[in-house]
Amino acid sequence: MQELSNNNSIFQGQVNRRVPTHNVQFLCNKEYQDVGRFFALSILQGGTPPRFLAPTIAHYLVFGIEGLQPRIEDIPDPDIQAKVQRIANARTTDDLQTLLTSEEYAFRFECGYNKPTSSIDIACRDEIVCSLSLHYTVYALKAELDQLKEGLEFGGVVWTQDEAFTLMGLFCEIDAPVLSAKQVSSLFPPTFSPEGSNRRDIEEEVALHWEYFLRDAERGSLSLAGTDGEPPITLTLADILAFITGVDSIPPLGFEKAGGVEFLHEGGNFPMASTCALILRLPLHEDYEVFKEKMIFAILNAHGFFGNV
Repeated sequence: MQELSNNNSIFQGQVNRRVPTHNVQFLCNKEYQDVGRFFALSILQGGTPPRFLAPTIAHYLVFGIEGLQPRIEDIPDPDIQAKVQRIANARTTDDLQTLLTSEEYAFRFECGYNKPTSSIDIACRDEIVCSLSLHYTVYALKAELDQLKEGLEFGGVVWTQDEAFTLMGLFCEIDAPVLSAKQVSSLFPPTFSPEGSNRRDIEEEVALHWEYFLRDAERGSLSLAGTDGEPPITLTLADILAFITGVDSIPPLGFEKAGGVEFLHEGGNFPMASTCALILRLPLHEDYEVFKEKMIFAILNAHGFFGNV
């Protein structure tokens, strides 16, 4: 996905604000449709989503043109972007008309904004900015964008209006939701032995340790001492999630299967995880401080090994 993001023959613009490059040959060969199919395949298989597109582009892919408020910073041409920004910064009618009568602003006519300068006042400023931004981010690239949408649909990515806001996060950088202890706990419910069995009591005690451990991680109070004078390493909920699943955030479409917590009755001082099955196996330490120490050590030393300790 990173290689595709950096491909300047297909995408242009700033990092994490990429928009399609206008390319008639690619359109004729349906290459943007192929890119959409690739996006769909990655999303549906739980891979890396194409979270490098400009927010304006992401909105168009998910919602269409309705309600779209294009952003100046999403205009891929830095020269045009700077000129549109100067229009947005105009404070008086004279300032605005002076800009628009300049020859370097003749590009507005190519964008379809043909209102005579004499009839333009400061009240038109936002309309002009929106029109120019919309042209350079959507209308000039509509064929490419529509092929991307077709590829997504052909690849199996479809959504309802209720799901649309969540799916925006598949295509552009938005503030990621902060993991909570309750959220992580709900992903991995424990499987207990039958009530009244010899194993049930210790399982319930260790399950309680697990809940305390998640809350301590949420508070940022779990750490491993650094070596060679380095500062302590703080364990986070994202570290715990990565230990169990191999990824440090919940995929936008959720995990493909339900996870769970099991207990190491066969022995073992440290937790074990199956990232394929999304199963965490907890050691049976009665003392919480011992449990916490073993968990911290295992999780922070397992990075790069997909949580298998």
